[in-house]
Amino acid sequence: MIYNDRPFGGAFIKAMYTLFGLNHQVFSSVFLLLHVINCSLLYAIASRYISRFGSLLAAILSATWLSSMTGLTWTAAVFDILGATLCLATIYVRLLSVERRGSLALDIVGAILFALSIRTKEFALGNIALIIIVDLLADRQKPRDVLKQLIPYLFVFVVYFVRYVYLQTHKPLDSGNLYSLDFSPLSIASNLWFYISLLFYFNIFGKIWIFFVAACIITSAITSNRASLKIALIGLLGFAVMLGPTLLIPKHRDELYLYTPHFYMALSIGAVYSNRFISKAITAVVSIGIFAAPLAFGRYENILNYYESMGKANIRQMTSAQLVLGKIEPGSKIFLVGATPIFNPFSYGHGDSLRVIYRDKSISAVEGASIAQLEPTFCASPEPKRFLEFHNQLATDLTAKLRSRCDP
Repeated sequence: MIYNDRPFGGAFIKAMYTLFGLNHQVFSSVFLLLHVINCSLLYAIASRYISRFGSLLAAILSATWLSSMTGLTWTAAVFDILGATLCLATIYVRLLSVERRGSLALDIVGAILFALSIRTKEFALGNIALIIIVDLLADRQKPRDVLKQLIPYLFVFVVYFVRYVYLQTHKPLDSGNLYSLDFSPLSIASNLWFYISLLFYFNIFGKIWIFFVAACIITSAITSNRASLKIALIGLLGFAVMLGPTLLIPKHRDELYLYTPHFYMALSIGAVYSNRFISKAITAVVSIGIFAAPLAFGRYENILNYYESMGKANIRQMTSAQLVLGKIEPGSKIFLVGATPIFNPFSYGHGDSLRVIYRDKSISAVEGASIAQLEPTFCASPEPKRFLEFHNQLATDLTAKLRSRCDP
């Protein structure tokens, strides 16, 4: 498929599960470590072109920009977190090569990282455009030298680009699929505005706040020096490039997709922090606002409370279900009613959690709104089968009762 072919990210999760099992604390710690690495890579890249304080500001912003942090709380977001690591590492290795006036060994390493990033998440394909622009505009290299040195990267890009074009033309996603692509300019512009407004807390402050922030950044950019402005523009381009395929998916917008792009927006803001007082003051105000907004309006506490309460409810429901079910026969179908309606342990994957807990891929789960709704399906289903009803997150086994009501 053109979507969701990500073996390197899958291998990363498999390795973590093999080493640590279902230890959510270790998973969270690894994701946090990757986030620290990503912020450090951004600092290392930025400090090559802008002031140390501007680079530090960009790194701190990228570390604390709450609207882009959904991926750090979600195991399935490893593709975004690790993808960002590989994209930033690819750029950093390329910069090291440029410092050595074109190191073939480093460019081969960079090309390998580029390939791995594409095999982690699709947005990385556009990273080649960012590398070329940095080489030409920021490092002022001659186009001929850039093309010559980037042969390993261009080879990787052409191979995967041709493959993706083939898949899009020969095996496109159905128009009803949430991930189907829409190439219309209006749709792309609408998606871009959605993610910019989400990143800058439009849902908290509204349009006036976003226009105010934009005016501040533009003013800061105008009052900064030309070199800083150039890096700021590269950062804005990086933001759009890293959104990549997301801009083509109007039916599935998600805050998760802001994780990788937000590093480049942070770079833009850090870049316009110059030695001029006006630029410093305005950039400081914008940065403090971005950091403080979710704190001042309780969003940080709301997120913590949401995950804590949902986690406790899920643990209670799963523990209760295990206690009531006891040993499950292979191939069992578990019918459930009354579980917490959103993100309960049984809803996603139709029994994935049960299959993991019992280490049995043949188990399946069916949820319903009421006993009356599921009763005909339960009766028609062959054995083995079980029926659970949840009340206040505690399970009751109704299997015997439902069986007695089924037609002989």
